[in-house]
Parts: sequence; structure tokens; C-alpha cells
Amino acid sequence: MYVFVVNDEVVYIGVTARKLAKRMNDYRVGHPGQKTSSRIKKRIEETLTVGTTVRVLCAVPGESTWNGLPVVIAEGLEAGLILMFKPKWNMSGLGKTPW
Repeated sequence: MYVFVVNDEVVYIGVTARKLAKRMNDYRVGHPGQKTSSRIKKRIEETLTVGTTVRVLCAVPGESTWNGLPVVIAEGLEAGLILMFKPKWNMSGLGKTPW
């Protein structure tokens, strides 16, 4: 999972099952068919254009099980952090729940 921070404010929280470098490249390149990548790419560009830094923080939560079932901790952590921080770049941070 990863977090974008601007001026010490968490502005976006995301999770990826792919390599983080590939996910970050989606934001660098942008893809018209991928709404989230395009939307976040635009936000990053707007932020960098005014000379503000976008920091990327990463975490790799471990794996777990519950009653013998696999639990994806990263996705649960992402949902909880979005509820807690309400990041303005996350669509769910705009008043929607992440599920």
C-alpha cells in the first residue's frame, strides 16, 4: 500500500497487488481508460507545477488468515486509513465509503 503526502497532509491512499514501481508508473504516464490513474496524475501534476513536493510513503502489511480463510490486510488497512484521514484525492474521501 502507498500514501501520497502533500505539505504533511495525507491526500491519497492506495493499494496495489502489482509491483509498486509499475503502479507509480501508471500515475506518471496516465491512461485515459483508467479513471483513477488519470485523475491522480492530474492532481500530482497540478501540485508539482506550483513547486510543491508530493511524498510517497509505502508499507507492506503481512499476510494473515481468519478461521482458515485468507485475509488481505493491505486492503483492510487502506479502507480504515481512508475512513480515518478522509484524503481529498480519494473518491471515498469525498464522503463515500470505500466499500
